[in-house]
Amino acid sequence: MIDNPNPDEKSIVAQVIEYYKYFIKGAANEQLLKVIFDNMRVANQLRQLRARYAYDASELLEWIAAKKAIFGNPDFPNFTEGLVDTIANFNEYLRVEKAEKNSKIVSLEALLQQIQSQTLNYGMKPFEPAPGQDIPSIKGAWHELESVEAGYKNAALTKYELFLRMDYNVRLFNSRAARVEAWMEENSVVFDASHSLHSAGSKRSFRMSTRRRSANNATIASVYPSVEECDTKLDAFAIFDNNFQAVSGNVSDLADIAAKITPEHGSYPQVVEELQHLQEKLSGLRNSGDQYKKDVQQDKENALKINALHKDFYVQAENLLFKIEGLEELVNLPVLEGSEEGLRELASLLSGKFAKTFEEAKDNVEELKTMAATLIAAGKSLNRDPSSFDSLLEELSSKFNARTGSLNLKIGVVRKHEDLKAHFAQKADEFAALTRSTSDQISGLSGTLENQLSQLASIEAGYRAAGPEKLAAAAEAWNQMEAAGILVCKNSTETIYSLNSRHAAILNSFSSGSTNITKLIAERDGAKAEDAARLEEIRKVFNFFDVDGNKVLRNDEFHQAVEGLGLIASEEKIQGFFSQYADASRGGVSFERFVDFVRANSASGSGKGDILNAFVTVVKSAPVITERDISTTFADNPQLVMEALADFPSGDGFDYRAYVDSLFA
Repeated sequence: MIDNPNPDEKSIVAQVIEYYKYFIKGAANEQLLKVIFDNMRVANQLRQLRARYAYDASELLEWIAAKKAIFGNPDFPNFTEGLVDTIANFNEYLRVEKAEKNSKIVSLEALLQQIQSQTLNYGMKPFEPAPGQDIPSIKGAWHELESVEAGYKNAALTKYELFLRMDYNVRLFNSRAARVEAWMEENSVVFDASHSLHSAGSKRSFRMSTRRRSANNATIASVYPSVEECDTKLDAFAIFDNNFQAVSGNVSDLADIAAKITPEHGSYPQVVEELQHLQEKLSGLRNSGDQYKKDVQQDKENALKINALHKDFYVQAENLLFKIEGLEELVNLPVLEGSEEGLRELASLLSGKFAKTFEEAKDNVEELKTMAATLIAAGKSLNRDPSSFDSLLEELSSKFNARTGSLNLKIGVVRKHEDLKAHFAQKADEFAALTRSTSDQISGLSGTLENQLSQLASIEAGYRAAGPEKLAAAAEAWNQMEAAGILVCKNSTETIYSLNSRHAAILNSFSSGSTNITKLIAERDGAKAEDAARLEEIRKVFNFFDVDGNKVLRNDEFHQAVEGLGLIASEEKIQGFFSQYADASRGGVSFERFVDFVRANSASGSGKGDILNAFVTVVKSAPVITERDISTTFADNPQLVMEALADFPSGDGFDYRAYVDSLFA
């Protein structure tokens, strides 16, 4: 009758009579109660495990969705230091938070394996996760997150490089703007003039401060200025005018530099404001200078002689100052940090152009000293001592030596970073080549199934002998880069995270390959489809609890495997099983002996017909089981039975037939 889905009434009556005869004995009745109670307990455990799987899967998918939303719509800081922190935080997230969530997938796979194993053991329908919560869907979502992360990382690095260039332009702008500002401050002309030149007692007086510091300042003042004084004033103005054109070009250069600084950079408003300020101040200085020149020309009636040597002295002195200033700017020229090529170019520029120009400046000083001696002998007074240039050149020489030493140190640091990157790339390529070679060997298995299984074991042994060591070497190289502050290694497309993924994929290939070949052997030998599926599930359980991968279950691994199968046994009994099935020469239970153990100890009396007949006997063929029946029959734990049947109310009791159908739906 159990095998007949639609038994007739006579068969049912005959079966009930047989069960009645059998269960009138107290021991038989006790066994039926145990069958019902055990199956309810197992069903309750499975419901809890399924709920736990659904909760963990939902939580992980929500985390993945949240991270995709964050990294898919990045909001980067508008300053370089903030971008550096962002990149560092992202790397920390990959190393800690993401690695932790990655282990969650492994835990979910283990949990699903446990559920399916226990479900199969008790003959129930396999558990089907909710749509989108199965392992392939979760892994698919994980891969989508990795793609979004890659885009986020590339965007951050691109913006970081852009901001480095803009930081350089900001520094260059500020440096040149400061020099222009200083020049305009020193060349501000204050006029206090009376324009009534023909009035009795009329006079014109003025003060002009030239562009250089106190060592280069001259005060020219006169009442009823002479022609010579006017010429001197015009000469001073000519110097101012020449310098003004150069400064105007500098301001134009500043405008070009400012155009390279975009509004997204934090210093953009200050740069725009400073540029406008300089342009306005330069325009005002131009107007003041033009008025000053007009006033002096009005005072000048005739120009007799200009002392060419006197004028040339000041022109050459100004040119020498410009040359020294250019050398100082060259010594202080900024360079993009971390660029060995840029550092070497600057070092070459200093050793070439600086040295040549410095020697020219020294020759110019000697020429000025000769000119000054001639002018003093002719009775001309000078407002600049050429010897003052010697101290400027000595100071400049000291700066040059210090900057050259600093550049050499930086080149050494950059070279060390490149060596670390090359070392990691080498170790990463060696490990990647090993994984590719191993994968090719696995793909190239040939011969009989037994030979393929033997070849796979040999390949796995070879990989386990070399793979972990090479991976550890790559990890050490990666840690050295991180310790040196290296955020990105452009020498290799691999990272320590991609190498770990390769390692995990190879180990998974060994496990799945062994399982598939074993299944094929079982099918080839004529095993039934159900036995083959059972053997595959046993293989998965065995591999899952074989933590060290030595193809045998140690005592602690065997205990965990027995509990994972849902077999109810005391510690003493499990130890007895281990002693019975363990191979002393191998130190544990082999897969073949584990199969024998599972088959010998699989649950019996737990089929749908057995459970239904047990209920029928307990209630004496009544259509429902009442709370009184439950309290009387299951006195040890009636609450468990009540909770299991709570979803199947019927009349003044519970529909046990519907409950049994739900277990095997």
